[in-house]
Amino acid sequence: MYIWLFVVPVASKLLIHIGDTANIIIFSHEFNVNLNLPFSWKVFYLAAVFFTLATLLFKFRCPKLIRDHKNFDSFSAEKRPEWHLMFYAEDIGINFSEYKEKYKDNRKLYALIEPDAVTTGPITSGMFWELHRHSNRERAISYYSCLILYMAGLFCIAWVFIENLNWVLQSW
Repeated sequence: MYIWLFVVPVASKLLIHIGDTANIIIFSHEFNVNLNLPFSWKVFYLAAVFFTLATLLFKFRCPKLIRDHKNFDSFSAEKRPEWHLMFYAEDIGINFSEYKEKYKDNRKLYALIEPDAVTTGPITSGMFWELHRHSNRERAISYYSCLILYMAGLFCIAWVFIENLNWVLQSW
């Protein structure tokens, strides 16, 4: 992702010195190829900047549980024990032992309200999902900033796409 911050300006500088057309000969037939680029390098570079900033923000501000595990299967596939959730809870400022006790109490209360519900067995999955939901609500400013940066990058790419489409339709 970060490579585009360096590739786009270098490619732009290299291609700026090439003429607008090139003559290519293939099997004794000469073809005139238009080398004009139908899009703005500045907008393309701006998209790369937005995507890079969004990716960096995600990398450094996203809660570790969200970044490391999209679902419980990912967590259990790594053979993580229940106590490993402690590191993810601490990352978002939650005392894990208090969180675990509260979860167990809520589970017992739910069993009283819904006696037919399955509330027995390992609690790791339920704790994971509760912590996952809580992590989703943490760091809202970073979340929305990342969303806005990705949307701005997509808007720039859409702009470049529309410029290209317009250029093709006009030259048709």
